[in-house]
Amino acid sequence: AQLLTAVVHEQVTGIIPIWLTMSSWAVLSLLVAIAFQFQAQELSSLPGQLSEYAVEKTQCFCCSVGHIHPLTKEAMQCDRSLVYEALRGW
Repeated sequence: AQLLTAVVHEQVTGIIPIWLTMSSWAVLSLLVAIAFQFQAQELSSLPGQLSEYAVEKTQCFCCSVGHIHPLTKEAMQCDRSLVYEALRGW
């Protein structure tokens, strides 16, 4: 009886880690596949987004508050002019 108990215990303790390992790999593989699918969908929409983008349509925080900081009430430099200047430099 003790020999049978020892054999069964050895088999069960050997099976559980294998089962946990295999199920962990299956879950991890599924999550990786979902992440890759999400990335592929995002990348496929990128050309359309870039073709519709226009820097003139962007909204700047400074313009939305009338170039006056809402907390300090100090004048703010326009972000749009800085962006245009950087783009001209490229």
